[in-house]
Amino acid sequence: MHPFISVIIPCYNGAKFLQRSVGCTLSQTFEDFECIIVDDASPDNTREVAESLMQQDSRVKYVYNTDKHGLGGVRNFGIKHAKGEWVQFYDVDDCLYPDKIKLQLDFLKKNNIDTDQEMVLYSDYEVIWEDAEGNVERTMTNIVGSHTNKELLHKIMSWSEGANMPFHLNSTLFKKKIFADKLFNEDFFAFEEIELFVYLLHKNIQFEYIPTVAMSYRIHETNVTKDIRRSGIGYIQFIEEIYKLEPSLVQFSSPRIEKLLQRAMNSGDKSTFDSIISIIKRANIPAHLTYKGFIIDNPLFMQLAFFLRNPSSLVFK
Repeated sequence: MHPFISVIIPCYNGAKFLQRSVGCTLSQTFEDFECIIVDDASPDNTREVAESLMQQDSRVKYVYNTDKHGLGGVRNFGIKHAKGEWVQFYDVDDCLYPDKIKLQLDFLKKNNIDTDQEMVLYSDYEVIWEDAEGNVERTMTNIVGSHTNKELLHKIMSWSEGANMPFHLNSTLFKKKIFADKLFNEDFFAFEEIELFVYLLHKNIQFEYIPTVAMSYRIHETNVTKDIRRSGIGYIQFIEEIYKLEPSLVQFSSPRIEKLLQRAMNSGDKSTFDSIISIIKRANIPAHLTYKGFIIDNPLFMQLAFFLRNPSSLVFK
């Protein structure tokens, strides 16, 4: 008999977090699940820790990723091995709260919501900022609330920075049949889960809000999202993909585009700057940057400002 839920835990060099994350999974008050650890060719002792955990509980499974690496590829590999009707994603350095899955499923039953269709359940989540030693600096609870798909699309696309994104992947629960049509983009540096959300919202897949704080997300020194340049490149990939899906959606991305543009100019990152200017021109995204007190909204003058700010980037051939 197949489990009702498949919990997928991607892991790369996360052995030190694995005991805690699997422990959080096994402490779920809804117990009909399998917990799949997907090892993305970790050079640490992930396999040994996973094998120990499998001996402690038969619901724990271990698979070694032989497909494309990176978070998108690892999650897709986990989906291939998932036997459940629903899929729960779980990053090793975060924590699901014990009633997360039970409360989400109970809400559907209590409100007589048809679960035969494709749908995504989403809830509120807590953000925890940690210093390099793992000490908690501050916390914040992101209360998302119930919204239409159109409203959620606007919130995602107009997000600039910070911890107020409407979704955290781990706070959601996916009907597995969704992935027959769409998987994670395996070529992204980052934002592969946000691209998936936008695609599903745009296709009018049902998103059901469950009012509970479902999990905590830690921001610490090893988070990929703290690599500013990598995150910027990932966001440009994301915008390019959304432009192909629905050009009008990228018009809402001005706040984030402007921050990346300003940051690229100030740091002299010409490659990123040129990529942003290119998408601004093609998608006609309203954006501006500031140079010596002047507000510039023309892409040609933006490029001139970049060269004035970074004269060494001007190469004559």
